[in-house]
Amino acid sequence: MANSSSPSGSKRRFLLTVATAAVGGAGAVAVAVPFVRSMTPSARAKAAGAPVEVDISKVEPGMMITVEWRGQPVWIVHRTPEMLANIPKMNELVADPESSQPLQPAYVDKENRAIKPDYLVLVGICSHLGCSPTEKLKIGADSGLGDEWLGGFYCPCHAEGHAGTGEPQGAAVHLPLRLPHSHRPGQVMSKIAALTQWIDDRFPLTSNWKAHLSEYYAPKNFNFWYYFGSLAMLVLVIQILSGIFLTMHYKPDASQAFASVEYIMRDVPSGWLVRYIHSTGASMFFVVVYLHMMRGLLYGSFRKPRELVWIFGMLIYLCLMAEAFFGYLLPWGQMSYWGAQVIVNLFSAVPFIGEDLSVWIRGDYVVSDATLNRFFAFHVIAIPLVLLGLVTAHILALHEVGSNNPDGIEIKKKKDPKTGIPLDGIAFHPYYTVKDIVGVVVFLMVFSIIIFFMPEVGGYFLEYNNFIPADPLKTPAHIAPVWYFTPYYAMLRAVPAMLGSQFPGVIVMGLGVMVFFLLPWLDRGKVKSIRYRGPKYKIWLTLFVISFVILAWLGMNPTDFLGKFPGSTLEMATFLARVFTVVYFAFFILMPWYTATDKEKPEPERVTG
Repeated sequence: MANSSSPSGSKRRFLLTVATAAVGGAGAVAVAVPFVRSMTPSARAKAAGAPVEVDISKVEPGMMITVEWRGQPVWIVHRTPEMLANIPKMNELVADPESSQPLQPAYVDKENRAIKPDYLVLVGICSHLGCSPTEKLKIGADSGLGDEWLGGFYCPCHAEGHAGTGEPQGAAVHLPLRLPHSHRPGQVMSKIAALTQWIDDRFPLTSNWKAHLSEYYAPKNFNFWYYFGSLAMLVLVIQILSGIFLTMHYKPDASQAFASVEYIMRDVPSGWLVRYIHSTGASMFFVVVYLHMMRGLLYGSFRKPRELVWIFGMLIYLCLMAEAFFGYLLPWGQMSYWGAQVIVNLFSAVPFIGEDLSVWIRGDYVVSDATLNRFFAFHVIAIPLVLLGLVTAHILALHEVGSNNPDGIEIKKKKDPKTGIPLDGIAFHPYYTVKDIVGVVVFLMVFSIIIFFMPEVGGYFLEYNNFIPADPLKTPAHIAPVWYFTPYYAMLRAVPAMLGSQFPGVIVMGLGVMVFFLLPWLDRGKVKSIRYRGPKYKIWLTLFVISFVILAWLGMNPTDFLGKFPGSTLEMATFLARVFTVVYFAFFILMPWYTATDKEKPEPERVTG
């Protein structure tokens, strides 16, 4: 690797930075297109803004009629010869007789705007405070504005008039009528360095850039498994952006929620695309998070000194589950409604307080408008705020202790004595930002294929029952949660009811998630990476993955889909769920034993690449 201070190293760093910015900018523009399009007026709104045909043959000289166009009053004035003769005299009264104000568009000059024969057309909205001036077309004393009044419009918001051409008189705190609001061009500093220094004097921009990107040294042997952390960040941004644009059109009302989703799909420009981006992003979020967690299990990323990084990560996982659950109800389809009904009813299994707890969560005795509103508030505001805070804490904790690597070796132990830079480390930017772009491109290709060709993914990403409005009086034949919850749902169904209560199953389901928090203290191995682990850990990790996948498969299907054992009432699916639930928990419960007694290989002194 070239020294970063050498000319060749600096040139390479510069080229990689430019490549990162170029590809990232192009991607941002491409991703922004559907979101920007979704904010354009719908076909109905455009129809309201279509050209208006007006019959002016009956408008007598000196008269004015008002029509509505795009929700604004439009005045059509039939000028009299006297009005036309007064136009040159108005030049002495208007604030800008030459139409030279820099804020004015080119079409406001006298030739194009003021001197028009017979008919004058103006949008009757003042640019000062947005009020509509009063018509004062009569000349002289009859106008009520004095003998010198030459005809025009009087605006009450600044107590001054517009001349008969629509141009402002007096102090000119406003623009002529018919002009849109203009924006004063901002002054851009010519020297980027000066701007950066100005910001640094007031905000730690450069120091944070160095601490978390350009001078954050990560191990040089990252592999495929290290794409998924950055991809999780990407999907988080996609979900937040698409969610913002969806809330612009969604109505959290039980009587209108389903219809508003259909409106987004059918009438909002690119609304179908934004909705599919959000629904696909929800599932892809869990795909990358599960693979990110798998990386931790492979390379011991939960081990000392990264226990807090792991705990923050697991809290993020819990927040994602809550976010997905609250958002699942919002489309108000059949599966959304009944899925929420079943899940909330699980809380009623809690001894003594269960019934009151479930009613408190729903805000009603059944899933209703009150439930939808509070779930919407949690999904859109509360959980995302907590999630962003946890993501920030996760990254800060990671950058404090440094990233793990496929060898499980702490690169901070071997540093250059002169520079203090880890010998096996390279700057995260631009080297890994460029590398991550490769993963982003591949991910977005898969993401786009799903969105455009198979957004439902056979009913796993979008259930077919959710295209049917919620009906409290008609229960679907098979109620199942979304695929990323099904392993825990299978555990719930595997545990038989005890003393007429399903509470033991709820406990097992909850422990299936919470047991991950204990991993840093359950693992007693001397090495971190699976590269140097013994056969026991590899076998148990394989069994754990198999059990997780099979439990997910079982949870997606009804309990009778495999039939029953001959001569028995026990269903095969239930039996398999019990077996693999035991295997799932055995991975954690037996971990102190098999990691402490495993035959491990010695770790190398330096990372192996």
